[in-house]
Amino acid sequence: MDPLNTYFAEQLLGEMIIGATLGAAGAQRLQRTVHGDTYTEAMSLVSTRYMDPDFTSGKLANLLGTSPRRLQQIFAGKGLRVKDAIRDRRLTEARRLLADSNHRPTSIEQIAQISGFGDALRMRRAFQAVQLPTPTAYRAAALRAASAGNGRPGSSG
Repeated sequence: MDPLNTYFAEQLLGEMIIGATLGAAGAQRLQRTVHGDTYTEAMSLVSTRYMDPDFTSGKLANLLGTSPRRLQQIFAGKGLRVKDAIRDRRLTEARRLLADSNHRPTSIEQIAQISGFGDALRMRRAFQAVQLPTPTAYRAAALRAASAGNGRPGSSG
Protein backbone atom coordinates (compact mmCIF):
# COMPACT_ATOMS: atom_id res chain seq x y z
CA MET A 1 0.00 0.00 0.00
CA ASP A 2 1.41 3.44 -0.89
CA PRO A 3 2.09 6.01 1.89
CA LEU A 4 -1.04 8.04 1.14
CA ASN A 5 -3.37 5.04 1.41
CA THR A 6 -1.56 3.77 4.50
CA TYR A 7 -1.97 7.15 6.17
CA PHE A 8 -5.68 7.35 5.35
CA ALA A 9 -6.24 3.79 6.55
CA GLU A 10 -4.57 4.61 9.88
CA GLN A 11 -6.64 7.79 10.26
CA LEU A 12 -9.87 5.98 9.39
CA LEU A 13 -9.17 3.22 11.88
CA GLY A 14 -8.46 5.77 14.61
CA GLU A 15 -11.68 7.66 13.87
CA MET A 16 -13.68 4.43 13.86
CA ILE A 17 -12.33 3.49 17.28
CA ILE A 18 -13.10 6.94 18.68
CA GLY A 19 -16.58 6.86 17.13
CA ALA A 20 -17.34 3.43 18.57
CA THR A 21 -16.09 4.49 21.99
CA LEU A 22 -18.17 7.67 22.02
CA GLY A 23 -21.20 5.81 20.69
CA ALA A 24 -20.91 3.15 23.37
CA ALA A 25 -20.69 5.83 26.03
CA GLY A 26 -23.86 7.42 24.68
CA ALA A 27 -22.05 10.62 23.78
CA GLN A 28 -24.36 12.99 22.00
CA ARG A 29 -21.98 15.84 21.26
CA LEU A 30 -23.12 18.96 19.49
CA GLN A 31 -26.23 19.13 21.69
CA ARG A 32 -25.07 21.50 24.38
CA THR A 33 -26.82 24.05 26.50
CA VAL A 34 -23.84 26.07 27.70
CA HIS A 35 -22.28 28.56 25.27
CA GLY A 36 -19.01 28.53 27.18
CA ASP A 37 -17.87 25.27 25.62
CA THR A 38 -18.64 26.18 22.01
CA TYR A 39 -15.00 27.15 21.49
CA THR A 40 -13.78 23.85 22.95
CA GLU A 41 -16.18 21.87 20.78
CA ALA A 42 -15.20 23.92 17.74
CA MET A 43 -11.52 23.19 18.31
CA SER A 44 -12.30 19.52 18.81
CA LEU A 45 -14.14 19.44 15.49
CA VAL A 46 -11.29 21.28 13.79
CA SER A 47 -8.92 18.62 15.12
CA THR A 48 -10.99 15.80 13.68
CA ARG A 49 -12.14 17.33 10.39
CA TYR A 50 -9.21 19.43 9.19
CA MET A 51 -8.27 16.80 6.57
CA ASP A 52 -11.39 17.63 4.55
CA PRO A 53 -10.36 20.41 2.14
CA ASP A 54 -14.01 21.52 2.00
CA PHE A 55 -14.18 21.99 5.78
CA THR A 56 -14.77 25.71 6.35
CA SER A 57 -15.83 28.03 9.13
CA GLY A 58 -19.37 27.89 7.71
CA LYS A 59 -19.47 24.10 7.92
CA LEU A 60 -18.03 24.25 11.42
CA ALA A 61 -20.74 26.69 12.53
CA ASN A 62 -23.38 24.43 11.01
CA LEU A 63 -22.04 21.38 12.88
CA LEU A 64 -22.14 23.37 16.11
CA GLY A 65 -25.68 24.60 15.50
CA THR A 66 -24.67 28.24 15.54
CA SER A 67 -24.31 31.00 12.97
CA PRO A 68 -20.98 31.73 11.28
CA ARG A 69 -21.13 35.25 12.73
CA ARG A 70 -21.62 33.97 16.29
CA LEU A 71 -18.77 31.49 15.86
CA GLN A 72 -16.53 34.31 14.62
CA GLN A 73 -17.45 36.36 17.70
CA ILE A 74 -16.57 33.47 20.01
CA PHE A 75 -13.17 33.07 18.35
CA ALA A 76 -12.60 36.84 18.30
CA GLY A 77 -13.10 36.79 22.06
CA LYS A 78 -10.03 34.54 22.19
CA GLY A 79 -8.10 36.77 19.80
CA LEU A 80 -8.42 34.24 16.96
CA ARG A 81 -10.13 33.76 13.62
CA VAL A 82 -11.93 30.53 12.73
CA LYS A 83 -10.23 30.19 9.35
CA ASP A 84 -6.83 30.62 11.01
CA ALA A 85 -7.60 27.84 13.50
CA ILE A 86 -8.41 25.49 10.61
CA ARG A 87 -5.33 26.59 8.65
CA ASP A 88 -3.08 26.23 11.70
CA ARG A 89 -4.29 22.68 12.37
CA ARG A 90 -3.59 21.78 8.76
CA LEU A 91 -0.16 23.39 9.00
CA THR A 92 0.63 21.37 12.12
CA GLU A 93 -0.14 18.16 10.27
CA ALA A 94 1.73 19.20 7.13
CA ARG A 95 4.82 20.16 9.14
CA ARG A 96 4.69 16.86 11.04
CA LEU A 97 4.51 14.86 7.82
CA LEU A 98 7.19 16.90 6.08
CA ALA A 99 9.57 16.41 9.01
CA ASP A 100 8.91 12.66 9.25
CA SER A 101 11.55 10.64 7.40
CA ASN A 102 9.00 7.83 7.03
CA HIS A 103 7.04 10.17 4.73
CA ARG A 104 10.03 11.05 2.56
CA PRO A 105 8.50 9.13 -0.40
CA THR A 106 5.19 10.99 0.06
CA SER A 107 5.00 13.84 -2.45
CA ILE A 108 4.36 17.45 -1.46
CA GLU A 109 1.05 17.22 -3.34
CA GLN A 110 0.03 14.13 -1.33
CA ILE A 111 0.99 15.81 1.95
CA ALA A 112 -1.12 18.81 0.94
CA GLN A 113 -4.07 16.48 0.33
CA ILE A 114 -3.56 14.54 3.57
CA SER A 115 -3.29 17.78 5.55
CA GLY A 116 -6.55 19.13 4.17
CA PHE A 117 -5.17 21.87 1.94
CA GLY A 118 -6.43 20.15 -1.19
CA ASP A 119 -3.37 20.92 -3.28
CA ALA A 120 0.27 21.98 -3.01
CA LEU A 121 -0.40 25.59 -4.03
CA ARG A 122 -2.84 26.16 -1.15
CA MET A 123 -0.40 24.55 1.26
CA ARG A 124 2.43 26.75 0.00
CA ARG A 125 0.27 29.86 0.45
CA ALA A 126 -0.58 28.79 4.01
CA PHE A 127 3.12 28.34 4.78
CA GLN A 128 3.79 31.82 3.36
CA ALA A 129 0.93 33.34 5.39
CA VAL A 130 2.69 32.39 8.62
CA GLN A 131 6.16 33.17 7.26
CA LEU A 132 7.41 29.60 7.02
CA PRO A 133 9.71 28.50 4.21
CA THR A 134 8.14 26.69 1.28
CA PRO A 135 7.04 23.12 2.04
CA THR A 136 9.94 21.78 -0.04
CA ALA A 137 12.47 23.92 1.86
CA TYR A 138 10.82 23.05 5.17
CA ARG A 139 11.09 19.33 4.42
CA ALA A 140 14.75 19.63 3.40
CA ALA A 141 15.61 21.56 6.57
CA ALA A 142 13.66 19.12 8.74
CA LEU A 143 15.35 16.08 7.29
CA ARG A 144 18.79 17.74 7.56
CA ALA A 145 18.10 18.64 11.19
CA ALA A 146 16.89 15.12 11.96
CA SER A 147 19.95 13.51 10.40
CA ALA A 148 22.21 15.92 12.29
CA GLY A 149 20.26 15.37 15.51
CA ASN A 150 19.41 19.06 15.83
CA GLY A 151 15.67 18.75 16.34
CA ARG A 152 13.11 20.86 14.48
CA PRO A 153 13.61 23.00 11.39
CA GLY A 154 12.81 26.64 11.02
CA SER A 155 14.12 27.71 14.42
CA SER A 156 17.02 29.70 13.01
CA GLY A 157 15.48 31.32 10.03
